[in-house]
Amino acid sequence: MQYGNYIINEVVALIRQLNQYSGIGTIGTSFGGYHAMNMALRHPDVFTGMLSMSGAYDPSHFLRGYYDDDCYFNIPMHYLPNISDSWYLDRYRRNTYVLATGVHDQCWNDNERMAQIFRAKNIPCRLDVWGDNTGHDWPWWQRMLQTYL
Repeated sequence: MQYGNYIINEVVALIRQLNQYSGIGTIGTSFGGYHAMNMALRHPDVFTGMLSMSGAYDPSHFLRGYYDDDCYFNIPMHYLPNISDSWYLDRYRRNTYVLATGVHDQCWNDNERMAQIFRAKNIPCRLDVWGDNTGHDWPWWQRMLQTYL
Protein backbone atom coordinates (compact mmCIF):
# COMPACT_ATOMS: atom_id res chain seq x y z
CA MET A 1 0.00 0.00 0.00
CA GLN A 2 2.85 2.38 0.83
CA TYR A 3 4.55 1.66 -2.51
CA GLY A 4 1.33 2.42 -4.42
CA ASN A 5 0.80 5.63 -2.49
CA TYR A 6 4.39 6.68 -3.20
CA ILE A 7 3.97 6.06 -6.94
CA ILE A 8 0.69 7.99 -7.14
CA ASN A 9 1.45 10.84 -4.75
CA GLU A 10 5.10 11.46 -5.54
CA VAL A 11 6.23 9.85 -8.80
CA VAL A 12 3.09 10.62 -10.82
CA ALA A 13 2.94 14.12 -9.31
CA LEU A 14 6.53 14.76 -10.45
CA ILE A 15 5.83 13.36 -13.93
CA ARG A 16 2.82 15.67 -14.25
CA GLN A 17 4.89 18.62 -13.09
CA LEU A 18 7.64 17.96 -15.65
CA ASN A 19 5.54 16.74 -18.58
CA GLN A 20 2.20 17.99 -19.84
CA TYR A 21 1.43 14.81 -21.82
CA SER A 22 -1.56 13.17 -20.15
CA GLY A 23 -0.77 9.53 -20.89
CA ILE A 24 1.39 7.57 -18.48
CA GLY A 25 2.26 3.90 -18.81
CA THR A 26 3.67 1.30 -16.48
CA ILE A 27 6.40 -1.14 -17.48
CA GLY A 28 7.99 -3.97 -15.56
CA THR A 29 9.62 -7.38 -15.74
CA SER A 30 8.93 -10.41 -13.55
CA PHE A 31 7.86 -9.10 -10.12
CA GLY A 32 8.09 -5.61 -11.61
CA GLY A 33 5.58 -6.84 -14.21
CA TYR A 34 3.24 -7.60 -11.32
CA HIS A 35 3.71 -4.04 -10.03
CA ALA A 36 3.14 -2.58 -13.51
CA MET A 37 -0.09 -4.58 -13.85
CA ASN A 38 -1.34 -3.83 -10.37
CA MET A 39 -0.71 -0.08 -10.60
CA ALA A 40 -2.32 0.12 -14.04
CA LEU A 41 -5.42 -1.76 -12.89
CA ARG A 42 -5.80 0.04 -9.58
CA HIS A 43 -5.47 3.46 -11.25
CA PRO A 44 -6.84 3.19 -14.82
CA ASP A 45 -7.54 6.92 -14.84
CA VAL A 46 -3.84 7.66 -14.28
CA PHE A 47 -2.12 4.89 -16.26
CA THR A 48 -3.43 4.50 -19.79
CA GLY A 49 -0.94 1.87 -20.89
CA MET A 50 0.85 -1.12 -19.40
CA LEU A 51 3.63 -3.41 -20.61
CA SER A 52 4.44 -6.41 -18.47
CA MET A 53 7.27 -8.68 -19.54
CA SER A 54 7.29 -12.11 -17.86
CA GLY A 55 4.97 -10.84 -15.14
CA ALA A 56 3.95 -12.92 -12.14
CA TYR A 57 0.51 -11.70 -11.07
CA ASP A 58 -0.28 -13.72 -7.95
CA PRO A 59 2.30 -13.17 -5.21
CA SER A 60 0.06 -14.70 -2.52
CA HIS A 61 2.51 -17.57 -1.94
CA PHE A 62 4.91 -14.99 -0.46
CA LEU A 63 2.35 -14.10 2.23
CA ARG A 64 2.69 -17.38 4.18
CA GLY A 65 -1.04 -17.67 4.71
CA TYR A 66 -1.66 -14.04 5.66
CA TYR A 67 -4.53 -12.51 3.70
CA ASP A 68 -6.66 -9.42 4.22
CA ASP A 69 -8.38 -6.78 2.07
CA ASP A 70 -5.06 -5.06 1.33
CA CYS A 71 -3.74 -8.36 -0.02
CA TYR A 72 -6.87 -9.05 -2.06
CA PHE A 73 -6.93 -5.60 -3.63
CA ASN A 74 -3.27 -5.89 -4.63
CA ILE A 75 -3.40 -9.27 -6.36
CA PRO A 76 -4.76 -8.70 -9.88
CA MET A 77 -5.66 -12.36 -10.41
CA HIS A 78 -7.89 -12.16 -7.35
CA TYR A 79 -9.66 -8.82 -7.71
CA LEU A 80 -9.97 -8.33 -11.49
CA PRO A 81 -12.37 -11.26 -12.07
CA ASN A 82 -14.76 -9.75 -9.50
CA ILE A 83 -14.79 -6.14 -10.71
CA SER A 84 -18.18 -5.07 -12.01
CA ASP A 85 -17.92 -1.32 -11.41
CA SER A 86 -18.47 0.40 -14.76
CA TRP A 87 -16.12 3.26 -13.77
CA TYR A 88 -13.21 0.79 -13.79
CA LEU A 89 -14.39 -1.37 -16.67
CA ASP A 90 -14.96 1.62 -18.98
CA ARG A 91 -11.44 2.90 -18.35
CA TYR A 92 -9.87 -0.55 -18.67
CA ARG A 93 -11.53 -0.95 -22.05
CA ARG A 94 -10.00 2.33 -23.29
CA ASN A 95 -6.48 1.62 -22.06
CA THR A 96 -3.71 -0.49 -23.60
CA TYR A 97 -2.49 -3.67 -21.91
CA VAL A 98 0.37 -5.76 -23.32
CA LEU A 99 1.60 -8.99 -21.75
CA ALA A 100 4.82 -10.41 -23.16
CA THR A 101 6.32 -13.72 -22.14
CA GLY A 102 8.43 -16.47 -23.65
CA VAL A 103 7.90 -20.10 -24.53
CA HIS A 104 10.39 -21.10 -21.81
CA ASP A 105 9.37 -18.46 -19.26
CA GLN A 106 8.46 -19.67 -15.77
CA CYS A 107 5.66 -17.07 -15.73
CA TRP A 108 4.04 -18.10 -19.02
CA ASN A 109 1.05 -19.65 -17.22
CA ASP A 110 0.42 -16.48 -15.19
CA ASN A 111 0.36 -14.48 -18.41
CA GLU A 112 -2.03 -16.89 -20.10
CA ARG A 113 -4.36 -16.83 -17.06
CA MET A 114 -4.20 -13.03 -16.81
CA ALA A 115 -5.05 -12.69 -20.51
CA GLN A 116 -8.02 -15.04 -19.99
CA ILE A 117 -9.28 -12.84 -17.15
CA PHE A 118 -9.01 -9.77 -19.39
CA ARG A 119 -10.92 -11.53 -22.17
CA ALA A 120 -13.65 -12.69 -19.78
CA LYS A 121 -14.18 -9.05 -18.75
CA ASN A 122 -14.13 -7.87 -22.40
CA ILE A 123 -11.02 -5.81 -21.72
CA PRO A 124 -8.69 -5.57 -24.73
CA CYS A 125 -5.36 -7.17 -23.98
CA ARG A 126 -2.48 -8.22 -26.18
CA LEU A 127 -0.68 -11.41 -25.15
CA ASP A 128 2.57 -12.08 -27.01
CA VAL A 129 4.34 -15.38 -26.41
CA TRP A 130 7.82 -15.10 -27.84
CA GLY A 131 9.40 -18.14 -29.50
CA ASP A 132 13.11 -18.61 -30.21
CA ASN A 133 13.69 -20.29 -26.80
CA THR A 134 12.75 -17.07 -25.02
CA GLY A 135 13.02 -17.42 -21.26
CA HIS A 136 12.85 -15.41 -18.06
CA ASP A 137 15.96 -13.23 -18.25
CA TRP A 138 17.31 -9.79 -19.06
CA PRO A 139 18.52 -10.43 -22.64
CA TRP A 140 14.95 -11.35 -23.64
CA TRP A 141 13.41 -8.41 -21.79
CA GLN A 142 15.84 -6.05 -23.48
CA ARG A 143 14.71 -7.34 -26.90
CA MET A 144 11.07 -7.07 -25.85
CA LEU A 145 11.53 -3.51 -24.65
CA GLN A 146 13.17 -2.53 -27.92
CA THR A 147 10.27 -4.08 -29.81
CA TYR A 148 7.44 -2.52 -27.84
CA LEU A 149 8.89 0.93 -27.28
